Amino acid sequence: MIDKEPTQHILTDEELSKVLSLVSVRGAARICRQLAGQHSLTAHDISKESDILNVSDMVLKCINPRIKPLGLFIACAKRPTSKFYQWSFYKETAL
Repeated sequence: MIDKEPTQHILTDEELSKVLSLVSVRGAARICRQLAGQHSLTAHDISKESDILNVSDMVLKCINPRIKPLGLFIACAKRPTSKFYQWSFYKETAL
């Protein structure tokens, strides 16, 4: 099976519940709740709401390793129309 490009993903209530059950660090849970309902947030936007200064460290160490079994991950991308990197949940999909 060949994987397609991952797509930005808005979490359902059920998916968010599963994510939160796997993510035990409180700051990580705040990031997950924030990105669950919207995507393309800058690190500044996330930091302002979650009080996490190093978003990438929290995502890479405390969130992504734990939610990988769900086929989900958080990543940032720089859009051509923006000066800033934007964070979103992504869902791995297969053909």
